[in-house]
Amino acid sequence: MLHFTSGILVSGDYHSLTLWHRCYAFLAYLGRQMSKTLDKGALGWSIAKWQDDLRTFGECVLRRRRQEKSLTQKQMARRIGVDQSRVSRIERGLGTPKDYLTANVYARCYGLNPEETDQWFRLLFGIGAIDNWSVSQADLDHARAAPTGVYQVRIRGDPELAIHWAEELINWLKRKESHLSSSAHLRLLLETHARLLYEQNTAQREILLPSTIVPLTQRVAREIRRIAKELQDDQLHGLAHYCEGDAYYIAGHDSASVQHLTRALHYINNPDDQLAVTRVLALVWTNLDASKQFEACKSKARRLIEGGECLRLEQVCETQEGLARGQAEWGPEEALDFLEQANATCTKLESDNKRVFLRRIQLARTELEVRWRLCPRDTKTLETIGTQALGLFRGHAYQRHEQQIRTLLERALN
Repeated sequence: MLHFTSGILVSGDYHSLTLWHRCYAFLAYLGRQMSKTLDKGALGWSIAKWQDDLRTFGECVLRRRRQEKSLTQKQMARRIGVDQSRVSRIERGLGTPKDYLTANVYARCYGLNPEETDQWFRLLFGIGAIDNWSVSQADLDHARAAPTGVYQVRIRGDPELAIHWAEELINWLKRKESHLSSSAHLRLLLETHARLLYEQNTAQREILLPSTIVPLTQRVAREIRRIAKELQDDQLHGLAHYCEGDAYYIAGHDSASVQHLTRALHYINNPDDQLAVTRVLALVWTNLDASKQFEACKSKARRLIEGGECLRLEQVCETQEGLARGQAEWGPEEALDFLEQANATCTKLESDNKRVFLRRIQLARTELEVRWRLCPRDTKTLETIGTQALGLFRGHAYQRHEQQIRTLLERALN
């Protein structure tokens, strides 16, 4: 009788994980079948049976669940964050999610119940969704990549999926943390936990209305600080202050926002995060009519961008957009320069096949504001810009951004 332990084989090549998962799942499946039949010649039969079971599950469960939601394969692929061809292959049993975490996203998007999820995971990985299994090197690799994955889902225009995916990953990390004996591995998972809380809250701040943002963000910031204190990590302390500072800015509490954002800059040393904080601080100083402080933020942002220290081009684009919006208060002509830079950066991102839907929404809002300040009587142009901007929101959840554009357009046309 063959016996297989619960776990996933780990390859040194991250990109071959899918192959190893499929090999392991088949071996576990074969072990169960041979345990039942004691037939050592069952190999060929079991391969065909395993493939048939994957195909049956895909066609009878996954496809049915998708159809119950009235979604096309293309729409489901967009929710998950993959190509339509990937969804098609998985529904036909010809492909599998690349890892345990990604399979969780599929299960959630398809709306599988616990029994269906457990059945599918046993086919995919040889273990169920409810099994406890130890922390492997693959788990640590997935943990490192998780915050970036949620970030990419968020900026491409799926904040709700980013929020749900982050929640799934956070729950997974909590279960894993209890199995760790290595302090180094525990540190990695705790850092990832804090980063996921940060990315999740960023997505929440993008779609929730101002009245609900501050209390929610305060709870998240407390949890990030708890982890930061345990790890003695200044960067995480800074991110907690940034979350609160941005929340207070959105809610219109500028003085509280300045306090938190200033503290954030004191702690944060990552250039991309510094750039994000500097952008919001520049906008707060604009609200407070503090031109000297705005100029200081503008100079700092330029140094970070021109110095080539920032790795996230999406953050560069967002900062250029924010400086254009702030500069509109002091000099609309210079604001156009920032707007052109932001549009050029956004176009470069799109030419690299990166979806940056949120950046396009921000740019549309800022262009409407800058043009209104430059040519307030050109109502025809303003109406065209505003109408096109509102068209971007179809099928997306950015209520706050949409309301801002509607308010700007109404003010410009009246």
